[in-house]
Amino acid sequence: RERRGRAPCVHSMTRCLRLALLAPLAAAWVVTRPRRRPTRLAAKKKSRKLERLQELKEVSGAELDATEQWAANLEQRLDAVASDGERDQKAAKVLELCKEENRDFDAIDVAVKDLASLPAYPDIGFRARGDWRLVWAKSDEGVGFIGTGLHRVALANLEDQFLSLDADGSCALTEVIRVLGPFPNVKNLLTGTSTIGPSTLRLTYTKVIDGTGAELTSSQARSVKLRLAALSKDLLVVAAASVDADDWLVFEREDNFADALESLR
Repeated sequence: RERRGRAPCVHSMTRCLRLALLAPLAAAWVVTRPRRRPTRLAAKKKSRKLERLQELKEVSGAELDATEQWAANLEQRLDAVASDGERDQKAAKVLELCKEENRDFDAIDVAVKDLASLPAYPDIGFRARGDWRLVWAKSDEGVGFIGTGLHRVALANLEDQFLSLDADGSCALTEVIRVLGPFPNVKNLLTGTSTIGPSTLRLTYTKVIDGTGAELTSSQARSVKLRLAALSKDLLVVAAASVDADDWLVFEREDNFADALESLR
C-alpha cells in the first residue's frame, strides 16, 4: 500500500523536471523565430522586379530623348513658319525674274541663293509633294539631265515639262515635245520613285514610255540626283548635280495638272 501511494508522486516530480528543462528552449523559440530559407519563387520575383526597374529606367531615358527631339523639331518648325512670309516674297522674286523676256542670269542666281538661305522645312518631303511645272532652265543640259533629252533631235523642241511627286514615294516626269510641222505634240513619261532630303532630290526612273507608246526603259531607266536648292509653297528649285552647281531648274506648283496637260495636246 505504501508503494502504490508513492508512484503518483514520483511521476509528478518527473513531469515537473521535464517542464523545467524545456522552458528555456520554448522561450528562445518565441523570442527568435526560425528563419525560412528563400525559395525559388521569391528569387524569381526579385529578379522580375529588378528587370522591371531597369525597363522603367530605359523607358524614362527614351522618353526624355524623344521629348528633346520633339522640342528641337518644334523649334525648327516654328523657325520655318516664321520665315514663310519672307520665303513667299523671295520665291515671288525668283519667279518674276525667270518669267522676264530678257532674263538676267546673275540676278536669278542671287535671288535663288537668297531664297535658299532661309531655314529648310523640317517636313520637306511632305511640302514637296504635288505637281510642278518647269518655268525656266538655265541650260539645255539641265533639262536633258532630268528628262529624256529627246527634245534635241531634229525638228523637235521642248514645249513643257512636269514633275509629279506623290505621297507614296512614286514620281513621274512628263515631257511634252513639239515637233515642227503638222504633227501633234509628243508626250514622254518617265516613272519611278523619289527620295527627298533636306538638300537632295533623287529620282529613280524604272519605266520610260515615249509618245508613240514604245518603251525606252532599257536606255532611259536610271537614277537622277538633283541638289534641292530651295523650296516654298509655290516654288521648287533644283540643280543638276553632275552638270553645274548653279544650273537651276525652276519649277512652279501646278494645281491643275490634268487641264494643263490637256491644253498641250
